[in-house]
Amino acid sequence: MLTFPIADVLIEEGEEEIVFLCNASPRYIRCTTYCFPCTSDMAKQAQLPLAAVIKPFATIPSNETPLYLVNHGETGPVRCNRCKAYMCPFMQFIEGGRRYQCGFCSCVNDVPPFYFQHLDHIGRRLDHYEKPELSLGSYEYVATLDYCRKNKPPNPPAFIFMIDVSYSNIKNGLVKLICEELKTMLEKLPKEDQEEMSAIRVGFITYNKVLHFFNVKSNLAQPQMMVVTDVGEVFVPLLDGFLVNYQESQSVIHNLLDQIPEMFADSNENETVFAPVIQAGMEALKTRKGQGRDSDRSEWGPTARSRRKGGWVSGWEAEPQAADCPGKLFIFHSSLPTAEAPGKLKNRDDKKLINTDKEKILFQPQTNVYDSLAKDCVAHGCCVTLFLFPSQYVDVASLGLVPQLTGGTLYKYNNFQVHLDSQQFLNDLRNDIEKKIGFDAIMRVRTSTGFRATDFFGGIYMNNTTDVEMAAIDCDKAVTVEFKHDDKLSEDSGALIQCAVLYTTVSGQRRLRIHNLGLNCSSQLADLYKSCETDALINFFAKSAFKAVLHQPLKVIREILVNQTAHMLACYRKNCANPPAASQVSHLLSSGAKVLPTTSVHPASCSAHQVQLDLSPDHFIPQFCYLFLSSGNMTVSGVAHTSEGFFEEEQLILPDSMKVLPVYMNCLLKNCVLLGRPELSTDERAYQRQLVMTMGVADSQLFFYPQLLPLHTLDVKSTKLPVAVRCSETCLSEEGIFLLANGLNMFLWLGVSSPPELIQGIFNVPSFAHVNTDMTLLPEVGNPYSQTLRMIMGIIQQKRPYSMKLTIIKQREQPEMVFRQLLVEDKGLYGGSSHVDFLYYIHKEICQLLN
Repeated sequence: MLTFPIADVLIEEGEEEIVFLCNASPRYIRCTTYCFPCTSDMAKQAQLPLAAVIKPFATIPSNETPLYLVNHGETGPVRCNRCKAYMCPFMQFIEGGRRYQCGFCSCVNDVPPFYFQHLDHIGRRLDHYEKPELSLGSYEYVATLDYCRKNKPPNPPAFIFMIDVSYSNIKNGLVKLICEELKTMLEKLPKEDQEEMSAIRVGFITYNKVLHFFNVKSNLAQPQMMVVTDVGEVFVPLLDGFLVNYQESQSVIHNLLDQIPEMFADSNENETVFAPVIQAGMEALKTRKGQGRDSDRSEWGPTARSRRKGGWVSGWEAEPQAADCPGKLFIFHSSLPTAEAPGKLKNRDDKKLINTDKEKILFQPQTNVYDSLAKDCVAHGCCVTLFLFPSQYVDVASLGLVPQLTGGTLYKYNNFQVHLDSQQFLNDLRNDIEKKIGFDAIMRVRTSTGFRATDFFGGIYMNNTTDVEMAAIDCDKAVTVEFKHDDKLSEDSGALIQCAVLYTTVSGQRRLRIHNLGLNCSSQLADLYKSCETDALINFFAKSAFKAVLHQPLKVIREILVNQTAHMLACYRKNCANPPAASQVSHLLSSGAKVLPTTSVHPASCSAHQVQLDLSPDHFIPQFCYLFLSSGNMTVSGVAHTSEGFFEEEQLILPDSMKVLPVYMNCLLKNCVLLGRPELSTDERAYQRQLVMTMGVADSQLFFYPQLLPLHTLDVKSTKLPVAVRCSETCLSEEGIFLLANGLNMFLWLGVSSPPELIQGIFNVPSFAHVNTDMTLLPEVGNPYSQTLRMIMGIIQQKRPYSMKLTIIKQREQPEMVFRQLLVEDKGLYGGSSHVDFLYYIHKEICQLLN
């Protein structure tokens, strides 16, 4: 079997840096299995999904070298003439270095004269280690004009901030909060490492039933406003002065941000539009020249709102046209768009549809306006990020569609209150503005002969079967790709994957980011199971299921997930397992059995690959049963008792690499997207569905199985996290304090008998009864316990895409119900099996398949 080189480890200044040779780092590409079956018949037999979770812009730790940038000048990257794969470590140079054979399609190509180099005694180029594209799994190319729209270099991108100034947002202080914070956040616009200031331009729009555009040109004494009242056919009335360099126009922008809350302070307008807002932002960025508009279609005026008889005071008179650049819209919105305009929505939150075949309608957009709008946005490189502040139903399934398909992000803050929720919102806004991002992106996944990419899941739009189009892609977004055979694979040549992303940087440079991965192939089913990665499997299952909810009944989807899980494990049991002798197992799982808990299993014992990747070293993954490890298998058994005493039945045997698959699968089946209940809002279900569709492996792992830390065991002298415990009520204690996090929320659970000294140390109050559960931030108490706890919370929050709001939960009080929903090993309060019951059910399904 062919073995691909993975990594060398270099030690620099006491820190460990992993340099991946030939293969991309797992932070960029994670696979459901790292050994593909040689034939499609094997794949069908195992029913093991062949997929990769690709995160092209994953954050690189500060102690690691950024991706190398290769520049071949006007000639551009060297590519295979047949399959167009880019030069990579899998190309084989022959004939003294004058030609090379493509590792993907086996085509023999001539080496361009400028790229020629002699070979050494083993057939390797003499400059092998000097060229990143020959020795590393990930690198970047500078793209030539052939890779640019209309063969012209792109303009630097723009950020447009679009603020809902309806009555509710003005009165609750949200508009003022946004304007105040933008003054400091705009100082940190993303830029290239070597640049002194960001090349990104900024623009501002406010809206309710109409749109207000602002001229913030640097030579103005004060900003000027233009009102567009025709929201049925939105246009951008200006270019010069709308998108500006922040540093040059800083004083005018600050003046505008100071004035906006006052301008609309007396507004009583509650109705809003939404689709025209996105249309306006897209038109401002569009890659075509705009047309002049009739003067009666718009109203001009300074922000001081002074009027002349017969109309607004005239401002600048420039002929409007589009900016011809990619960009990102930051939209701050709070209500269902009910004003007469394209994209108008009605309240359709019908609880009667839950658990019926029509439930899928709740996840579909109300109108095709948003789907068409998303398509246009992608075509023009316009990414949309939406910050929602709903106090009631807003139809997230419709409003969130454009952010999802354009590579943007959806944030939601229910019943937003400035004094409680501002920190969470501002952290999200700050991170979103500053994060690593690429614009106007197209991704192509190439494979070697014998298999191909067939399906894609994520925040993407596809105009054909091969090109993944994204208006933008940032460091938190992942695309999951499924592969299928179209021929036989060879154990000698393996299976090769190359992901190429063409994008525009924040400075306006067109680049290609390349990630390569070589996988082994085998004709033995045991090899497939041995190299499985459960975290990636659940990411794939979740995305495929959440995509299917748009078209299939949820009951059918749940049955498919259970059946496929049973088929995978039954195939392993039948063809690969080597069960231990009966004398090794004292009690076996049987009908009517009660399974006794044992000490839990840390992920370190689950998968060497998982430990190497370090998703969450202290993220505890449980096993709720007796475990017997033998020959790479895991045998689950329990105490079986009937009126006739103990008896034996066939064992439930799991592959060593899939020990946690049942617990993860049960968590997925109990998620509110697949298991609706009347007390949970439709918007929350649609929101969680859209978040998961763009998650990477580490984020989906934490989301489906939260991290539960016993803080009462905290060692204040150590910087390590406490050892996590199983997500089950059995692990809680009245004398304990526990911290639970799932990537979206963070809960601090207080037992009724929590030690007073810990309560004092955390909250600076004398007892449990004095703790205020309304707080969302812990007080800064000057003692080691408080400082260590705040440090732990910071570590958990670090590198997570969303700021987690802290909720204080007291044992035996009503809000505890929300916390208990996340104890995923227990039986769901509103449906869903416990982990033990699910194991038993899967075991029965496997037995039926085997019989």
